[in-house]
Amino acid sequence: MANNTLVARRARILWCSYREFHGNWTLRHGSESSSTWLQKADLLFVDNPVGTGYSFVEDIKLLVKSDEEAAKDLTTLLQKLYNKNSELQRSPLFIVAESYGGKFAVTAGLSIVKAINAKTLNLKFGGIALGDSWISPEDFVLSWGPLLLDMSRLDKRDAEKSNSLAIRIQDQLKREKYKEAEQSWDELEDVVRTSSNFVDFYNFMNEDPPDRSTTNMELIESVRRRYSSYITSKVSSTGGTDDLMNTVIRRKLRIIPKNISWGGQSDNVFEALKSDFMKPRINEVDELLSLGVNVTVYNGQVSFWNLLPMSTCNSLAGKIINLHVFVLFSLQVLQVLMNIAHRS
Repeated sequence: MANNTLVARRARILWCSYREFHGNWTLRHGSESSSTWLQKADLLFVDNPVGTGYSFVEDIKLLVKSDEEAAKDLTTLLQKLYNKNSELQRSPLFIVAESYGGKFAVTAGLSIVKAINAKTLNLKFGGIALGDSWISPEDFVLSWGPLLLDMSRLDKRDAEKSNSLAIRIQDQLKREKYKEAEQSWDELEDVVRTSSNFVDFYNFMNEDPPDRSTTNMELIESVRRRYSSYITSKVSSTGGTDDLMNTVIRRKLRIIPKNISWGGQSDNVFEALKSDFMKPRINEVDELLSLGVNVTVYNGQVSFWNLLPMSTCNSLAGKIINLHVFVLFSLQVLQVLMNIAHRS
């Protein structure tokens, strides 16, 4: 038993990623992995909310409709795992989350802490790490236009169009019109992609053009599914995530029903959670910090979906009153600053 336990929640809303280096053995080649996380911690992979990954419902009506419902399900699972396992109870639990998974992690963290305080969950909670997390849609979409204008990916007219839609989203969120805000977000994505020569949302240095026959709705869906393609490129040079999960992993697990495929209900999950997608989780992060939970927020530098330029950092820091840990990774910016310092 390792000293720590990590719950890996790597998802937007539809996908959970199992990377080859997570396990003791590389999955495709059967050789021992020297970079496994298991050298430092036990790993617990959860396909949550139900309907993602291999998890499934027999009736679509049973899919969760909110982050809170997903958090309740996860807490119930942890109660089953921890309450009668003294060995696990000695191992601090850390939740590591990315993108939309970070939004889930915040509500899950609160649910876990409340269950611990109510003495219905016997668990030592170590903290949460939120990477590129969709915790403040308003701040993120407001950064898209200015950032892409600075990068010369949008001209002034299109940047103004982006800013106008972002302000509309801001107003809709203020009035708690979350479903309308999600529709405006779809519209904003379309404007940004078509006006920027189809900038890649996960690397604004690249383009991600659609096939000529792609319809507008398919274009929107392709943006959402781009995350799966991005993860696929990290998993293997051949095949892909779907191939890996529905072949190698499926055979190793030996418990997946024949009629269930990995990610088979993903689209249904997104539809069920549409009204919750744009809800911010800033107040919940603040509540976690006020309860003494260690929270680390970090971001990358080329995915502008949840990118945090300094203006957005300042905005978030102002909203999260108790924010005491904020790490911004931007290797390219750091290199530029080092070059300037060297020339000086």
